[in-house]
Amino acid sequence: MGRFLFSSLDLPGHLDFGGLLETARILQEQGHDVLWASSQRLEELLSRENIRLATVPVAYDRAAELQTLAKLARAPKAPSREQGIARVITETLPIDLESLVSEPLVALACYAHMKLIAEWRPDAVIAEPATLPAALAAQASRTPLAGCGYPGPYMVVPPSLEFEQVASKLYGRLDRVRKQLGLSPLKRVADPAVLFVAP
Repeated sequence: MGRFLFSSLDLPGHLDFGGLLETARILQEQGHDVLWASSQRLEELLSRENIRLATVPVAYDRAAELQTLAKLARAPKAPSREQGIARVITETLPIDLESLVSEPLVALACYAHMKLIAEWRPDAVIAEPATLPAALAAQASRTPLAGCGYPGPYMVVPPSLEFEQVASKLYGRLDRVRKQLGLSPLKRVADPAVLFVAP
């Protein structure tokens, strides 16, 4: 039977982000060995599902997210629906950039995932989209990676200059972390299409 390492943020809503928990349950019911990598905050939730937890740091800065969300809540109402959507996207992308792609946090969590992969030797890593360290660790250790969850094709983002600027910052951060791990750069420019942008 196979060994599958799951990884998610330590937020309860991300535990079953797009079928992640259900996939772990099914694999375990079929006799596969399942281990979940996240922080201690998920221990009780996972123990109810009889899924073992490997405690690793998560790359999520709650303070950065709360600070940006408070700023967004104080913003004036947009004059149109389209401008409102564009504003929310351009305001929330920096939240993601600051809260999910903090280079020191990503590197710390990535090295912890790499150590876990080396010790436990999973056949595949299965992670939600918000767990960048799991994806980078899988690539660095040459372990197959499967993504599970949203936003995927369910997210439509109007193109904007602000969006491209945030995407450029994101790729810069990713490339710096990839370099630390001995991985090649992404070899792409900030193309909003890769983030499910539609006109």
